[in-house]
Amino acid sequence: MKVILIGNRTVGEGHPTYIVAEAGVNHKGNLDLARQMIWEAAGAGADAIKFQSYKAETLVTRWAPRYWEDDEPSGTQFAIFKRSDVFGEREFTALYEECQRAGITFLSTPFDLRFVDFLNDLGMPAFKIASADLTNLPLLRHAARKGKPILMSTGASTLSEIRASVEAVRAEGNDQIVLLHCVLSYPTPDDEAHLLRIPALAREFPDIPIGFSDHTVPESCVIVPTAAVALGAQVIEKHFTLRRTWP
Repeated sequence: MKVILIGNRTVGEGHPTYIVAEAGVNHKGNLDLARQMIWEAAGAGADAIKFQSYKAETLVTRWAPRYWEDDEPSGTQFAIFKRSDVFGEREFTALYEECQRAGITFLSTPFDLRFVDFLNDLGMPAFKIASADLTNLPLLRHAARKGKPILMSTGASTLSEIRASVEAVRAEGNDQIVLLHCVLSYPTPDDEAHLLRIPALAREFPDIPIGFSDHTVPESCVIVPTAAVALGAQVIEKHFTLRRTWP
């Protein structure tokens, strides 16, 4: 199995599991809260903390009907995304610098080409591609050309779609790939985590490190991610918040 380098950490067989603390947009648009999350993730021993970089205008039309959060009064998915896209280049630069002070790797998922360019120029050492963009080959190719590791979530994808995505990245001369098994259910019941997909992906892509983007409910025994590692996961990505009672 191939190993890759993310910052100063080697990822792959024979190396410690790479832990990504998924902050997403759980900072609620508050820069101080995002900074606090960085230090909490670093203190917990995570290798990286990951945010999300997007603008609602690049994701959906203004009239696209919502497909989650039934309490959104406008009824549009645009309004839901717009509530969380308040961070721009200034804020992400500040978070990158805060990560350097905290001794943790800064990652953020880009959802458009502009953010790929910005995050690359910022110095982000790897790209994480969301499941929704696994088949967004123009985005994958653009990120792959930067020559940095590409971590791709595979939720709701078929094997042929995963193959096409891997081929698209490799066609740009980039063989630094990690595939993350993922179930797009929030939260995912433990018995629906389908962890046997991890060794299945490893058999299909024996030269690519396989990981797990975990959406199960956290437990003190961390049984699901522990089982994922036992089944061969080299990377674990887990959402976290500073307070579970927040909406």
